[in-house]
Amino acid sequence: MTGTAPTAAPRDPHYTLPNDWDLAAERLALLGAAYDPQSITYAQQLGIGPGSRCLEAGAGGGSFARWLCREVLPTGRVLAVDADPRHLTDLPGHGGEVARIDLVTDELPVAAFDFVHTRFVLLHIAQREIVLDRLIRALSPGGVLLLEEGDGLGVRDEMPGAFGELWRAFARST
Repeated sequence: MTGTAPTAAPRDPHYTLPNDWDLAAERLALLGAAYDPQSITYAQQLGIGPGSRCLEAGAGGGSFARWLCREVLPTGRVLAVDADPRHLTDLPGHGGEVARIDLVTDELPVAAFDFVHTRFVLLHIAQREIVLDRLIRALSPGGVLLLEEGDGLGVRDEMPGAFGELWRAFARST
């Protein structure tokens, strides 16, 4: 027999946890459940409310973008961007916009948002300086950039299901 064995399509080199993973929906839902309350508190303290123009960069599962829709619409705007927006299909039904944007290679609207938010995005991207520059340029004058980054280790022991088991096994092996 001649020829070569088929190979899997290469993963996007920019992101460590792609949204096409079979446990991605569970991972994103758990992250939303664990971290949305604090993100919401921060946004409220920053004055995000009706009429705010918001960018959720690296929107993942969209839970925070859905909250933004409830808070700022109909007079505001919510744009949720992700390199793989497969978990954001319901956001237009909430009044939000969705765009397939790779934060490393694609441009964002310039000076268009009062509030730009990311959570657990930059830690996955080696070219984070490029992304940070784009996020800053997306802010309108006087706008606020909220970056929530971390290692996520504080919630690993509480994560239920297959993803929690996988996370704990990974943590034991390192």
